[in-house]
Amino acid sequence: MSQTKKITYTAILTAIAVIAITISALLPVSVIPLLLTALCFFVAFEIGILHGFLSIAASITLAFFIAGGLVSTFIFTAFLAAPYSVLAYLIKSLSYSVKKHAVIRIVTTTIFFNIMFAIIVFLFRAFLGEFLFGVSLDTVFDRLGSMLVGYIVLAALGTLLMIFYDITFVLAAAQVKKHLKIDTNQPSSTDDGDDDNNV
Repeated sequence: MSQTKKITYTAILTAIAVIAITISALLPVSVIPLLLTALCFFVAFEIGILHGFLSIAASITLAFFIAGGLVSTFIFTAFLAAPYSVLAYLIKSLSYSVKKHAVIRIVTTTIFFNIMFAIIVFLFRAFLGEFLFGVSLDTVFDRLGSMLVGYIVLAALGTLLMIFYDITFVLAAAQVKKHLKIDTNQPSSTDDGDDDNNV
């Protein structure tokens, strides 16, 4: 893929990610559009590691201003969508079609989600009143009986959803890469080189 195409695709992926972030900030659908954001970041990483980090940096910066500071959209983008895209890139060789790989991927995804979930819960309780759909975390915990029970229930539910999303993510990423003709067998490069001749 030529350097021009890499830059063009990265710009398009970043724009799509920003649109998803904007939808998440303006409409009461919260985290759902951010799932697309993570996919955009991942594909940008497949184009080139530098491209991936530039896409994340631009999107998170815009998310902060579009969402209006440290709010739910920014937190979910910076502490879930973006880190997950990095993780997905690092474990992309683990396929769900291979039993051993599937187990390792599920365990890795579970550990990742629960670490990030703990951080997200801390940030929401420390800085924000609203969690999802206008409901605060404390309200959710109260309705589930206690903070401990509520945390365990949300973490367990979130873990299951994260694993399901990861499976879907792998399938979607494969289709996007196939459509964009991204050769994942070639090492990602961040320098210009002479790849303009290798379209």
